[in-house]
Amino acid sequence: MSDRHAKKTQGGSFGEGLVKRDYRSFDFLLALAAVALAVFGVIIIGSATRATLGGDAPAFHTMQKFWVASGVIILLAAAFVDYHFISRFYIIIYALGIALLVLVLFMSANDATGTARWIRFAGFNFQPSEFSKLAMILFLSYYIEKFDEQLNRPLVLLLTLALIFLPVALIAVQPSMSEAIVVSALSFGIMFAGKLSYKYIIPVVALVVPLVSLVYYDLTRPTPFIGRFLQDYQLSRVMLWIEPDAADPKYFQTMQSIRAIGSGLFDGKGLGNRDTVVPFVHNDFIFAVIGEELGFVGAMAVIGCILLIVLKCLLIAYRAADVNGRLIATGAAVMLAFQSFVHIGVATGALPNTGTPLPFISYGGSSMWVCMAAVGLCINVGMTKSKGFFDE
Repeated sequence: MSDRHAKKTQGGSFGEGLVKRDYRSFDFLLALAAVALAVFGVIIIGSATRATLGGDAPAFHTMQKFWVASGVIILLAAAFVDYHFISRFYIIIYALGIALLVLVLFMSANDATGTARWIRFAGFNFQPSEFSKLAMILFLSYYIEKFDEQLNRPLVLLLTLALIFLPVALIAVQPSMSEAIVVSALSFGIMFAGKLSYKYIIPVVALVVPLVSLVYYDLTRPTPFIGRFLQDYQLSRVMLWIEPDAADPKYFQTMQSIRAIGSGLFDGKGLGNRDTVVPFVHNDFIFAVIGEELGFVGAMAVIGCILLIVLKCLLIAYRAADVNGRLIATGAAVMLAFQSFVHIGVATGALPNTGTPLPFISYGGSSMWVCMAAVGLCINVGMTKSKGFFDE
């Protein structure tokens, strides 16, 4: 019997018998970094919306303050409610996430975007695809611990992939390809940390380079085969990424974002001193505002703070008392890192245009709550220690 399996079985369900809570280990630096980014987001959103939304700007600014304040409460709740207790409801959490993703498909499409991604409740819009990230972190983390070293058995692995594919597919048909990719990334990050065998990883990695080359070649053809699986707007975004065309209206948003970031130079134009028009700048392209108003210095400060949060989450994962905790912290780190990478890549033109919020900074309550909850769960894991031989 492996040490990991022995630790799990001797401690009973969820490892509660072999762990203790040490509230003195509350990671104040991690919490402060998340809150600092969120407060900075309120400031930068206020600056962004004043220029683009005019009279509507105060409402956005006020709402973001509410999302941050409520997000801090969620962070604390996620930090102090034992994650072993939360994990007991892993099946309910997964089922609820799927139910919300199915429900949103029956919602009417947004007139501006032509997509149905939000559920309106009690006067607020909630985005189920955001909450599905947290649901998958909690579900997969305990699911993989539950199956322990059986993950690499073909039937268990196929079941795991099917459970990942279901929410990813439901998100993709909204359509919200960026969110589907983020959920896929954090899910496979958790599987990797859960000791997925290299006999599965190496063949997949070996196929990536030829597959990417094949897709690129296909996209250069007059009628790409891959276009059959993409919406028209998704295909056009990819094509414009490969061959940018300043005259194409669909490239306007990316082009303006690149111009805004470039115009900020080293130290920026100063808060509120922005003259580049970028559509949806307060959420999907908030990094453009940071680059223009605060320059290279401000952009690097934000990236550095996000990197600090991600590294702290990974350190907590490394020191976790059990598999469940390690996977929760890993999932949170991958989610925050990958989402930041995609947002900044899109804003700088390094990736095709796809709407992804910048964690803690972009406008929106769903993203704020999920990011705060993820950090809270990491702090939670960090406060859970393995019991010594003489501990009660």
